[in-house]
Amino acid sequence: MTTTADVLFNKSLRSPLKINVDHLKHFLLNAKAQRWMICEWFYSDIDWCLLTTENEFENCMEHFFPEFINNNNSRRKLEFTRHQWNLIRRRFGKPRRLSSAYLKNERIKLSKQRNLLRILQYESKTHYQSEKIFLNNLPSLIISSLPIGSRVIVRLFRSSQYGLYRGQFISRDENNNHLYKILFDDSNIGLLNINDYDVMSEEPLERVVLGDKLKTIKYGEKDKEYLNSDNDEEDLPTVDDDEMSKKTDAITKIPDRLLYLIIRVSRILCAKRDSIESLRKMNDQAEFEISRQIPLSDAFRRDYAHLVQWLAKLNEYLAKFIDEINNICREIVTDEQLLVVFNDTKFVCDRSQRLAQELVNKLNIPPMVINQGNLELITKLIALVVQMKEFSESEGSFLELHALDEANENFKKFIHPSLLSYEYSIFFFLIIMINI
Repeated sequence: MTTTADVLFNKSLRSPLKINVDHLKHFLLNAKAQRWMICEWFYSDIDWCLLTTENEFENCMEHFFPEFINNNNSRRKLEFTRHQWNLIRRRFGKPRRLSSAYLKNERIKLSKQRNLLRILQYESKTHYQSEKIFLNNLPSLIISSLPIGSRVIVRLFRSSQYGLYRGQFISRDENNNHLYKILFDDSNIGLLNINDYDVMSEEPLERVVLGDKLKTIKYGEKDKEYLNSDNDEEDLPTVDDDEMSKKTDAITKIPDRLLYLIIRVSRILCAKRDSIESLRKMNDQAEFEISRQIPLSDAFRRDYAHLVQWLAKLNEYLAKFIDEINNICREIVTDEQLLVVFNDTKFVCDRSQRLAQELVNKLNIPPMVINQGNLELITKLIALVVQMKEFSESEGSFLELHALDEANENFKKFIHPSLLSYEYSIFFFLIIMINI
């Protein structure tokens, strides 16, 4: 408002823009305001393509309401009627965007995507064949690696340094590829190792098409992180299988080979967990597209088939390593009650066979059955009955059921082939298998 004094003394009027600039300067003097501005507008180079290129709402609209996206002239400006917006809100439901579980899952997802970007930036060959599918799910445009000597802006939230600081990128840490060595312009800070998600280049980095970058990545036949090589001499060139199995820890008296196998199994389980989660998401996507009568793309079918084959390979390695662990444990443990813990179907079958043999020897006095073939057949049948009795009295675990099926198949081998015809097979199924 212009006053009489302003006119008499010819004072210059403050423009609205200058007033807003003064307000902004006053606002930024507050430490909490500075932190809010940094968290809101600072994007590191590695997070730029992950957090700024995709709109989650538009992605959901493309999946659930593709007709709305196609009818809008501009993809970046969606306009709906009140009726359409009410329909969309009912379909989406009420999101819980600030729940602890949601935020935790988002942090885990962001961390995994950062690791995949680091692989694309600094590695031309990777043994993570299981991550080929996850690499394809990254944004279509990614950033190139930060050149040495680049001028950068670093975000620091420390007691002595708080805010944004300028510096120069010296090198990447060889042991941890997510750490950058930054030489700050401020002599009081000096040289520090900074996380790459706290570093932003002053000059925009080159954007690379994801498809072109994936063509340069070579995938190994096996996942070296989760699955070490079949040949132990390749993984441990100085220690062979026999030497490792004989060598034991001085304190725990546990064979080194057993510890080695346990680590390999744990890594396989981690890989299987991630693959199952990816398979679940692909199943949801396929179910949605089929319900919308959208044909599945060839790339999706190829990735799905690759993931199923990868899970089959993981299960194969898992069964192989667990069987080897059981063999080592049977050599260490002598208590029969503890042997059941190792999920050994052979032990369950051998125990029932031993009990059946003792029962036959006790009741076949004087010898009423002399033919050894008949005695062996009777023993197998009694062993099968013993397993059925133990299975009915226990909780019925998968191990015991698997052992029962295995004993049944072994019993069939002692039956004369003429008794395995179609009519006798039905009789065997109705009398024995139904009861099992």
